[in-house]
Amino acid sequence: MEAVHIIGNCGATNSFTENIFIVPAGEKTPKPKDDYRIFLADHVDGLELEWREPKVLEIKYKEVRILNLQIPGNHRKWIISAMLLRFA
Repeated sequence: MEAVHIIGNCGATNSFTENIFIVPAGEKTPKPKDDYRIFLADHVDGLELEWREPKVLEIKYKEVRILNLQIPGNHRKWIISAMLLRFA
C-alpha cells in the first residue's frame, strides 16, 4: 500500500483541498479513484504523513477542517484511533 497526497484547487473563491488516497503499491494512478480516498480536508496547516509500520499510517497536522473521512467497504478492514489508521 502507498499513501498518495494530492492538493486540489477548486478556484479563486474556495480554499485548497487536501486529499489522501491509499492505493496498491506500484499502481499508477494519475487520478486516483474516489473509492481509494480516505481523507479530504481544507484549511490545512502542517499536514504530515508517516508510515509507522507497514500497515499503520499516521496523519499529523497542526490545524485542519476535515470534510470527509472515508472508510472503504468490505474489501478492506480498517481500525481508526484518532488519526492513526491501521490497515488490516
